[in-house]
Amino acid sequence: MQSIRSLCVSCTLALVLAVALAGCSTTASKKSLSASEQGLYLEEKVKNYRNAALRYSQAEEDARKDGFPEAVEQYSRAKAAAQKELENAERELSAHEAAKSVKAPKTTP
Repeated sequence: MQSIRSLCVSCTLALVLAVALAGCSTTASKKSLSASEQGLYLEEKVKNYRNAALRYSQAEEDARKDGFPEAVEQYSRAKAAAQKELENAERELSAHEAAKSVKAPKTTP
């Protein structure tokens, strides 16, 4: 019974990681996007990494409750990686918004 649970946890982890990596490997060129599209892309990227970190955190807690130390370790590493990517995405978004506000045309009445 425990080996089946361990296999299920491992398969779930592999699936989640595969989906996360597929999302990370999009080949959309940032330079070809307009400023508004770039902003939307970065906002979505932040949202996705935030959700991934939350999902990994929940999975880590579930594995801890179920007594799967290997899964706890794997989810912990995945959560840390997602949080690091979240920080990078938030910095990108902040830089984009700062650059956008500097470039904003000033209208005169």
